[in-house]
Amino acid sequence: MVRRRAWIAFAVAWLLVQWSCQSPVEPTAEVVSTPVVVVVRDQSGQPLDGVLIQWVIVDRGSSQAAIDAAFARVPGTQQAYTGSGGSPGYVAFSIPVPVANEQALVLLKTIPPPDPAYRGFQKNGDVRLDTIVPCGPTTVVLTLIRRIPIACTQSVQCSPLKVTVAPGQSDTVSQGDFIQTDADVVVQQVTFDRPLPPGVQVIVRVRIGNGPPVPVPATVPQGQPYRIEFTVVAASSATTLDTVLETTIVVTQQNGTPCWECTFPIELHVRPQLQCDCPPSGKQYSVTLTACLGTVRDTVLRVDFLNPNTQCSYRLVVQPNQQEDPSELSIIALRVKQHDITDLLAGQRLRSILIRFAPRSARTYRERFVIRVFRQTAQGLQLCDSMIVVDVTATSDAPRFEIDSARSTLFRPGPRGYEPDTLKNCTLRDDPLRSKGRLCIRNTSGCALTLGAELQQASGVFALEGGSPQGVTILPGDTACFTVRFLPTQSAVYPLGRCAPEQRNFRAMIALRSGNQSAVVPVFGYANLDVECSSKATAVLYQFGVQDSNGTRYYITINIVHSDRENRLLIGEQLDGRTDSVEIYVAQLMTIGPPPNDANITSAVLATGAASGVEFNIVAQNMLDLPMDICELFNQYACSFNPTRWTNRPTVREGDVLLFRFGGSYGILWVKKLSWSNRSPQALPQVEVLTCYPFN
Repeated sequence: MVRRRAWIAFAVAWLLVQWSCQSPVEPTAEVVSTPVVVVVRDQSGQPLDGVLIQWVIVDRGSSQAAIDAAFARVPGTQQAYTGSGGSPGYVAFSIPVPVANEQALVLLKTIPPPDPAYRGFQKNGDVRLDTIVPCGPTTVVLTLIRRIPIACTQSVQCSPLKVTVAPGQSDTVSQGDFIQTDADVVVQQVTFDRPLPPGVQVIVRVRIGNGPPVPVPATVPQGQPYRIEFTVVAASSATTLDTVLETTIVVTQQNGTPCWECTFPIELHVRPQLQCDCPPSGKQYSVTLTACLGTVRDTVLRVDFLNPNTQCSYRLVVQPNQQEDPSELSIIALRVKQHDITDLLAGQRLRSILIRFAPRSARTYRERFVIRVFRQTAQGLQLCDSMIVVDVTATSDAPRFEIDSARSTLFRPGPRGYEPDTLKNCTLRDDPLRSKGRLCIRNTSGCALTLGAELQQASGVFALEGGSPQGVTILPGDTACFTVRFLPTQSAVYPLGRCAPEQRNFRAMIALRSGNQSAVVPVFGYANLDVECSSKATAVLYQFGVQDSNGTRYYITINIVHSDRENRLLIGEQLDGRTDSVEIYVAQLMTIGPPPNDANITSAVLATGAASGVEFNIVAQNMLDLPMDICELFNQYACSFNPTRWTNRPTVREGDVLLFRFGGSYGILWVKKLSWSNRSPQALPQVEVLTCYPFN
């Protein structure tokens, strides 16, 4: 099925053509990027998609082995399938032609679809090779040969045909090539389902092999390729016409016995020769893109390209990429008023180009996209010199982060910049200011990142809040802050017991990761000395429930607030008058003489509200003055007390020093004074104590 037109002719063997594009003033190393459009059609004249076109530049006289090797290693930028640019049967390239090298040849290799009808029938066997001379914008029209073996009584499927002619002109389309495998046959007749329109003639002939066309009926020898040609001639007076002729081909054996027949449509159009001018000039645009690795970003480039014609449209074809992988950078749509188009109709403006950037590596991408313009005429598409050029510079970005030391309280300014600070805390109570630090991470990229933060430690005394190994999302330019808490425990600080050497310095690491970037932040902690963590308190206690002369009862107690991270004394009044939940109270006072003026307090009994509550151990007596601060005094007795003297109900005297323990923590209590509050009639005997709590 061959459409014959006034296109570039190609020889059966490949043609070695001398270059004739040079001039003496051209530099000897000049290379011109020349647009070349290849159009591939089948034998019915229809555009053929899925045909692989490859090109190489070789030196004249190269051996067949050298040519085969060049095509074997052809890069992706030098090959494409017809139809891949959005225009059926078309593919476009920009070939860097070395115009000053007369020994250079541009070779095209055309590889048909994997259909047995094409195999072995091309000018070079299974493929066709052609030499071209692209001295400027060039259109190459190629026809692939298809031969269909058939036998009598076999069902034959004929292809639909389409032909467009202008008044006073003609064009030819065909069915075939067929090869009769079983007998000599006669193309007996070809009929149409209706009379031909006025001014239109269809001449039916049969071409056998490479011979001239002959009229119907025509005898075809067995094994000879043949095709049935339909030449449509429109008279000069023919008017615009659109019709479909149902056409039937009847083939018989030489004795008149039916062999095969087929019926198919011929779509017939008569169009007057339209005024169809190429664009007066091309357009050039440049755009800069950014996208994150692993993402797909579509960018709309605003353009303004007019088809100034009133009668014909333009076909726009995007040439294949020359530098970048089209799966990473490509033009995916040409748009008019938000509609994707391939044809720019008369009077329309191309308004935007949609560019897709999907980077897979961190680098700068560069591509010059060329959009070729064809004017559509009654004789087919004709390439224009004007083109649309889009220069794209695209930068890929990867998520990146950095530690914001200025905002992170885990660091302090030092002589050489920011350096790690040390968190400090107690084991029995928290220091809200020094026990926690902030680690801030800033996203310095243009990509959202997922940051994983994992605390790595052996001691279990640090806690990370706000981060996780699974990651948190940080938007471009934003900062995420995590809180690190130092929570030393008794078992970590005193691994061998409270009277053995302690461990006060601790270290952990925060491992940060986002994609391929990672960082490690050291964290330091110091467990404070007990004396730094304990608090002093003075209390004046009365015998629990005592009543003064006015009838007022007193329930003054020392209660202990005890939890994992909070341990303190609470001195106050037990308003309900019950002792079962009281940690420390005065159960009894012993006095000598009549109160208030002549009596003296000899001793007091301290008690706790439950047998499992506070325990006391008297470690010193008759200490009427403290030799040091009460909190420092604890260290004198912390590991030297008699372990058999713990009791829930000790009798104390003025000057006694006691240790007390509750829930794993210790305290110290000094009986400073046993006395009357005053010598008035309302005076009550009292116990004045000084305490320090908590200790490990």
